[in-house]
Amino acid sequence: MSALLGALLAIALPWLVGGVWVYWLLGRYARYNTFVVLGHGYLLGVFLATAALRAWGLTGLALNFWGPASALALLGFAGAALAWRRPVLQPPAPARAALPGWQLGLAALLLLLLAWRYLTIGEELLLRPLYPWDAWMNWSPKAIVWFHYREFTPFVSPNDWLLLPPEDRAYTLGAFNAWKYPVGVPLLELWGMLAVGSSDSSLVFLPWVAVALALAAILYGHLRLAGAALPLAVLGVYLLFSQPFVNVHSALAGYADLWVAATFAAAVFALTEWEERRSLVYAGLALAYAAFCAQLKIPGIILAGMIIALLVAIRLDWRRLLLLALPALALLVVVLTWGIHLQIPGLGPLTLSAQQVTIPAVGDFRIEFHPVQDALLRANFLMINWHLLWYVTAAALVLSLLRPRLLRATLGSWLALVLCVAFLLFVYFFTGRYRFALDYSQVNRAFLYAAPLAVFFVCRLLGRLENTPAKPADRAG
Repeated sequence: MSALLGALLAIALPWLVGGVWVYWLLGRYARYNTFVVLGHGYLLGVFLATAALRAWGLTGLALNFWGPASALALLGFAGAALAWRRPVLQPPAPARAALPGWQLGLAALLLLLLAWRYLTIGEELLLRPLYPWDAWMNWSPKAIVWFHYREFTPFVSPNDWLLLPPEDRAYTLGAFNAWKYPVGVPLLELWGMLAVGSSDSSLVFLPWVAVALALAAILYGHLRLAGAALPLAVLGVYLLFSQPFVNVHSALAGYADLWVAATFAAAVFALTEWEERRSLVYAGLALAYAAFCAQLKIPGIILAGMIIALLVAIRLDWRRLLLLALPALALLVVVLTWGIHLQIPGLGPLTLSAQQVTIPAVGDFRIEFHPVQDALLRANFLMINWHLLWYVTAAALVLSLLRPRLLRATLGSWLALVLCVAFLLFVYFFTGRYRFALDYSQVNRAFLYAAPLAVFFVCRLLGRLENTPAKPADRAG
């Protein structure tokens, strides 16, 4: 099998398998459209592909592409059989009324610009060898070692590696704690390497373009489900995918951040259907994405917890939320006054206090205030990394607070955006990560996690404004 064919198969197979299951589940139990199926299908399929690789590793057999791919294909055939024996009950969401020609033309122009942009990004990706520093330091070495040994060779801490006898096969990584980072991205790369038959082919990184396309489909599809007109939904896609840092993370493939952003956003978008229609399928998708987030990157573990908290919170009325807020406030007082110190069996110590936060599998952080506001403002509002995105988002947040009806209508996406931004601000203002804000080496890509949520919230708000009936005095004017 040629390298190009293998790379295309590594993308197409998970996409088809995930798409079949998403189509059948949503078609029977929820509302959907073609773009929702396409977008969620790819992300779910990639998650299943990484799970198939892990399961194959447990068998003790040599790692290869065709074994896990066959298992994945069987899962796809099972989904297709269910779709054939128990056809979908729900047709796709109907299209809206016909639009004026100029609106269709403008939407087509924006899509053509994006298509050209991502065609050139794909060309850049294929012509450039693996480039990003974090990819070389944290993610790709694991995939390369596993590919060459055809097994999940263990990675250990530098200290443990120095003490190992020569006959023990183990590796370590130079970056601090990188040896124990989540393995989702190395598994993604390993899947492509096994399909291509090489560990140094740029074809392995085509999924970094595919995940951008999937996120675009999910964003457009959910905006349409939320009632946004076609021009507004296309404008939302253009607003997100014309952002320099979104483009950078496709062109310079190898980082984990685009995958975390796409998975977290897909979960939040799915939760809007859980919020508005109590769709258990979308709730299940959100939980699957929480699991995927947790295996992509350490911040993904926190975002996974956020997804689960949102799943519970957005279905509660204000009275129940207040009842939950009271013990949460009491717990916060205990943490700030005395602190909480626990030993969790099998995981390690958990410490929450005003001076220290230690979370198993996440890290150990000394809590101190660091004045990084100038760097954060410069990175998000003055540099060219995000164009006008955060200006528009700030205005939309203020407007939602001034219009309670709009806030209630967009509560789930508002809450997700605020929590995500609050988490990022806490990290840079109160932990040792502040130095990565001061030198601008990490802070820009960290806000990538919030960018799709910001665009979704802004477009939902604009859609609600457009559909809000005017007051009698306004009509008369």
